[in-house]
Amino acid sequence: MRTLTLIFLAIYLFLSMVGAQDGDVATESVTEQMEAVVEDSVDAAAEAAAKAAEEAKAAAEAKAAEEAAAAQAAAEAAAAEAKKLEEEARKAAEQKAAEEEAARQEAAKKAAAEQAAKLKEEADRMAKAAAEKAAEEE
Repeated sequence: MRTLTLIFLAIYLFLSMVGAQDGDVATESVTEQMEAVVEDSVDAAAEAAAKAAEEAKAAAEAKAAEEAAAAQAAAEAAAAEAKKLEEEARKAAEQKAAEEEAARQEAAKKAAAEQAAKLKEEADRMAKAAAEKAAEEE
């Protein structure tokens, strides 16, 4: 807009100078020149607007492509994180199962040791009773 205003001002000054020298004939010639300049300015403005629209469209498409790529990268990162968490959960479950199995085995060992101690006590008691009985018989 500023350029267009300057062009019109230049044309006005030019017309003022020419009109003061040559009269009506010069004014008609300058008017035709002014119309040509205005048409050129309008065409140039239309071309600039079209170019700006194309650039804006290209920028919007590029931004959309960048956002899509960023969203895809975020989705891939989230999937990788989910897989990592799933693996950690599986390992934790395996470790817990192993700890429970070790606890069951320890309890079984303890029960077997207690049973063995009871059997030993019973065997000792029976041996003592047999020894007493043998001593009585002698």
